[in-house]
Amino acid sequence: MSQLIDGFGFSSYRSFGDDTQIIGPCSKINLLIGQNNSGKSNILLFINKYFNRVMECLINKDRITFEEIEKHKGLINNNIYFQIGVDPNSEHIKKISDNLEIHGLKYKGLFHKLLEFDKIRKNSNLIWIQYIAIGGNKFEIDKKWIEEIEIDLLFSPTEWQQLWVVWLQRGGGNLSNWIPEILENLALAALYNRDISLIPAFRNVKHKDENGNSDNSGAGIIERLAQYQHPDLRHLAQKEDFETINKFLQEVTSNDTARLEIPHNQENILVHMDGKTLPLSYLGTGIHELIILAAEATLRKNCVICIEEPELHMHPLLQKRLLRYLQTKTDNQYFISTHSAHILDTPLASIFHVTLEDGSSQVNFVNNHIGKFSICNDLGYKASDLLQTNCIIWVEGPSDRIYLNHWIKSIDSELVEGFHYSIMFYGGRLLSHLSAHDSEVEEFIALRKINMNLSIVIDSDKSDKSKSINETKKRIRSEFDFGPGFAWITSGREIENYINPELLKSSIRRVHPSAILPTIENQYTDSLYLNNKKGDVVQPDKIKIAHYVVENPANLEILDLQKQINKLVEFIIKSNS
Repeated sequence: MSQLIDGFGFSSYRSFGDDTQIIGPCSKINLLIGQNNSGKSNILLFINKYFNRVMECLINKDRITFEEIEKHKGLINNNIYFQIGVDPNSEHIKKISDNLEIHGLKYKGLFHKLLEFDKIRKNSNLIWIQYIAIGGNKFEIDKKWIEEIEIDLLFSPTEWQQLWVVWLQRGGGNLSNWIPEILENLALAALYNRDISLIPAFRNVKHKDENGNSDNSGAGIIERLAQYQHPDLRHLAQKEDFETINKFLQEVTSNDTARLEIPHNQENILVHMDGKTLPLSYLGTGIHELIILAAEATLRKNCVICIEEPELHMHPLLQKRLLRYLQTKTDNQYFISTHSAHILDTPLASIFHVTLEDGSSQVNFVNNHIGKFSICNDLGYKASDLLQTNCIIWVEGPSDRIYLNHWIKSIDSELVEGFHYSIMFYGGRLLSHLSAHDSEVEEFIALRKINMNLSIVIDSDKSDKSKSINETKKRIRSEFDFGPGFAWITSGREIENYINPELLKSSIRRVHPSAILPTIENQYTDSLYLNNKKGDVVQPDKIKIAHYVVENPANLEILDLQKQINKLVEFIIKSNS
């Protein structure tokens, strides 16, 4: 991606008060999550209406004004703050570094020390620079902010002067203009207009209006799709985009025969499926809206797209499929306002929790599970509302999860943990040391009432072929095999016995180089029973060992591994159909 937004902050707009609120670091998918009227839509409106205006004001040193109705009502002053996040790996930054190096490594060193200054990095991968428009006048570097972050203490006055003279090729001046002008030149890396569009919350497939205009709410989408279905000779690549949308329709309907068609009279959008032809609206409102969003996202290229509440009329599974499509099949950047907690686990998404506090919107970057839990509480979700994963696989511990993901990917690389399936831990004690009718086992089996699409992987713990599994494991197997779902009890002693012995040994040595390894005689050998030179037992780091193992291609030709993984993959796919 290029020409997109790395990070920004603003104040004084609609529900945003005097304090600058930061949206960043940004990624391809950016989720703005919070309650109604918290300010999520105002962020989208600012991006769509004012982001490029601010860019032009910063570049041309023009004044900026919000419309009177758009100004925050509780402002202490009439100042507007704006922060821009600068990518330190941009071409502009690289060019500055190369030019300074020509004049001497000292200047390049000073420059890179500036780039790493923690108070402008804000524990992020971006450089943050704050501007102010006093009373709505021209934007300039905020000198009070410069004082607050104490950037003048980073170098001596002489070093600031030398950097300024060599970098900007100017003379004279003092600290009061050296530092702002250096930061202003640094910000140029992010100051350019983006192609930005907003898809509103109310969407519907319809023709262009009476003046021949289209918009992002679905107006004119029929005409645009017709053009992409049968492009002229100069735009044959548009046909590929039309086929991409068709493939998405097939995925969300779980039907390989599904295809869109725009008839010659362009009256509506038709869907062919299982030998039948119906208008798109017959597939239900969720699919109807999904196709609008997918089409808008596919037909635009390298654009910043703001989407209001894509989850409207949409089942959680469709929400996840839409986000995955945007992530993998398009090249745009997305800012999405939503109330849905079902998309919190979107891979690689940046999540921003928007709340309204004392009359002003606040934005917090969420980068851990505690933050996600806080969002769920804020939205009024209960844990039971969020446990409806399409497929859950129970395993004993974290190393089992590493192996399973590795083996599943080797069969079907399209399956994604957190989207198609979840892996949860039950702990070995539950099945090894409790009786078949212990209350904890009863409660564990009762989990099937929450989600019937459960499977479980259990170590047999057999020390030789003649041994049998305990009664608890037998009961779990019978309960889980009574469909849907199944229990996989390992053919060997434990899951590590599915690893090639030499590969397992080499991985153990990388983690425990001085440990004495057991002789692996057969599938029932405790391959992780380690000793030191004194004969004391060494507790193996199963997670680190697993990570080294999965650096290598999966080998499913051991015991019944191929059969079990195929069965598991089929189960996951069926659970998502």
